[in-house]
Amino acid sequence: MQKMFDRRSPQWRKISARSDDYATRWIPAAVREDMTASPHGHLISMSDYYGDEGADTGGAGVSALRIADILRTAGVDLEVVAGFAYPRDRREEIDLTFLGGADLRTASKTSLFALAAGLWNETARHQVSSLLETRNPANTVIMLHQWTRYLSPAVLAKVSAFPHVIYVHDYFWACPTGTYYNYRTSEPCQLLPGGLRCMSTACDRVGVMQKGYRVVRHLLKEAAIGQSAERRIFIHVSDRSRHFLEPLYPNSTHATIYHPIGFVPEPAAVERAFDVAYFGRLEPEKGVIELAAAAKRTGKKCLFVGNGSEEEKLRERFPEATIMGWLPRNRVLETMCSCGAVVLPSLWRETWGSIVPEALSQSVPVLVSTQAGSSELVTQFGGGIVFDPSSPAEFDDAIIRVTADRASFSEAAGRAFVSAGLDEPAYVEKFVRLVQNTFDIELCNRPELRQAAVRIDAT
Repeated sequence: MQKMFDRRSPQWRKISARSDDYATRWIPAAVREDMTASPHGHLISMSDYYGDEGADTGGAGVSALRIADILRTAGVDLEVVAGFAYPRDRREEIDLTFLGGADLRTASKTSLFALAAGLWNETARHQVSSLLETRNPANTVIMLHQWTRYLSPAVLAKVSAFPHVIYVHDYFWACPTGTYYNYRTSEPCQLLPGGLRCMSTACDRVGVMQKGYRVVRHLLKEAAIGQSAERRIFIHVSDRSRHFLEPLYPNSTHATIYHPIGFVPEPAAVERAFDVAYFGRLEPEKGVIELAAAAKRTGKKCLFVGNGSEEEKLRERFPEATIMGWLPRNRVLETMCSCGAVVLPSLWRETWGSIVPEALSQSVPVLVSTQAGSSELVTQFGGGIVFDPSSPAEFDDAIIRVTADRASFSEAAGRAFVSAGLDEPAYVEKFVRLVQNTFDIELCNRPELRQAAVRIDAT
């Protein structure tokens, strides 16, 4: 299969999302004519939250915004529907419907109304219904990212009436708690998601009442989505996620598309300040305590960038570790360059872990848990070490090896990022072709840009 461009080229860092860049790609006339047989489509990207307003929006919000921007720039007719968070400096965009809601996960702690709305948000249902009543299901595709913190199962009933794409940032579609992790036993769950044993097991981090609440929401979700399986695509961000969910929803289309990184700056020339570092939520399932303990055992300087419930424990038990709060992406990349290696020590079956490709983009070596989806990058392309975070000996050995030969691992990390194909054109190719093949709807309406959406087969 012939690549659209050589990702090993020295110019790979200059890839941008500008449409005139895409217009330079060549496409055979026969392929163009074949694509025009499909109706021109409209894509609605919908999520509870988007962007980088703060630590509470998380990596899924940043990815959702990045994906929307990339597709729109590539010529996709796209509009965004945001529940409660979207970058404030962009809320006047003409292709944005900002619902102006609240984060029900936070509001439900003090409001019974918010607690009930988390199960079935009638306000959100009415807002989305008004938006979709003028849309044609024959040429409109809905891409759904997050739905548990504002949109609720009430909106899923409306989404299911259209061809739709479910982005699997987490496991909420199948698992009531969204993590497929037992917080009582501190280990990945082994039960059938949504089964009787799953429903009756006390596994939630908060307690039995919280688990019961989430079970009710899960049942409402199952009732709301109806018989729409054949009009549904699950986009997985890793094969690990796909292998988990595909057997549970076999009548839908499943595909793995790695998240695009977007614009990548040149690695910052900064002094090395830390041996190992973690970027993300400081939560038990993330393995942050295990990382701090391993760094202490091996005598390495450790950095944590993020917020979460484990922060106080980290400060008490590991005062030698440095803990920063949440940082914007440009600061994250710069800070990564001051670290010997970036570690993703997940104890739960994490769908992806965006800090891994971002570290690779800066030629920073990575240590990745066997439980994380982004370990696939290291397994296939190198740039670090995959290890079992539940094994102290294996954890320690990985830290010692990567810090002892940092230069070699750094060179391999840069090569791995280029080889993985995490650029924007590659993402557009895969996404638009997937939608066209599944729903017979063409999303790239501008002929001069279609070459960004088509992969040319040499055979």
